[in-house]
Order: sequence, then structure tokens, then C-alpha cells
Amino acid sequence: MGRRAVALSVIGLLALGLVYLGWSGHARLPGTARVLLGGLAGVALLAVVALGGMARWVNRRGGFGVAASAVLRSVAAVGVGFGGWFLAVLVVAALWPALLAGWGPATVGAGIAAGLCVFLAWVRRDAAPGVRYGGLAAALAWGLAGAWLGGHALGGLAGSVTAILGAVLAANAAVLLLDVARARSRALPPRSGPAM
Repeated sequence: MGRRAVALSVIGLLALGLVYLGWSGHARLPGTARVLLGGLAGVALLAVVALGGMARWVNRRGGFGVAASAVLRSVAAVGVGFGGWFLAVLVVAALWPALLAGWGPATVGAGIAAGLCVFLAWVRRDAAPGVRYGGLAAALAWGLAGAWLGGHALGGLAGSVTAILGAVLAANAAVLLLDVARARSRALPPRSGPAM
């Protein structure tokens, strides 16, 4: 993610915040709501910047080491999951306020953000394209499925938190299964066909 994409993300988040905060003159929010909304936008922006920085690191240096990958796939993925949740809430609040009543924004936002974070912490630049694209698809799909299952584990605000944790756990399980499958296929000798 280049500087231009980060700048456009920042401008978009600020514009969303300005429209939602009512600084256009149509409505005014109390000070507490402005602080809360600023915090949500700040965490969402940090998540976008973190994912952009991770993508840049993988592009320039080839990937993360073992320890850094483990920390990013566990601790940082939870923080980025919260950022994805907050970004989804901000976008939905600005465009479709009626959808905020459900847990859908938390599930989609957390699942995509956590899956992408886990994928970027796992991927190596020198991996084959099939491995990279398969890892991305698996991390995103399993992250969304884990967020959906986690969102159904508990109700209310706790359901959103368990959606984030479920997304992180499922995305990590997906890339671990891919690693096990690749290691297993390398260890097996090639099969010879029947003699003709």
C-alpha cells in the first residue's frame, strides 16, 4: 500500500467523520459523542495504517520472522480486528444507519481485518502465487466464518468481541493447516503410476 492509498484512506476517514459528526451544520453531537467517534476513527485509522505497513514490509523485505509473525498473528490481529470492526461501524453509520442494530458490521469488519492481518504476517514474498492466493482466500474465508461463529457465541457487545477472537483463531487455523499440508506434500515421495 503506497503513500497515495494511505493518504486517500485518511482523507476518506476524516470526511466520514466530518459528515457523521455533523460539522456540516445540519446536526450537532454532544462532546462525549465526538470523543467516542474520534476514538473509533482513530483506532480504525491505526488498523488501516498497520495493515498498510505490514503489506509494505512483506513487499520490501519478503516477510516477517518467526517471532514477529507469531506476535502479529495473535496480538496485533486482535487490535486490527477491533479497527476493522470500528471502521465497519463508521461506514455503516454514515451510509446505512438501520444496519447498526445487528452484529453484521462487527462480523464482516472483524473477519476481513483479522484475516488480512493473519495472512500478511504469514505470507512470504518468495512463495508461489498459488500458495499466496490460496492463503489469502483461506485466511479471509476462515476469518469471516470464525467471526460469524464468534458473533453467535454471545449476545450484545460481548458477541462483537467474541467475533473478533473467533476471526483471529479461525484465520490462524487456516494458515496453519496450509503449512501442514505443504510440509506433508513435500515429505511424501512422488507416486509412481502403474506399470504399463
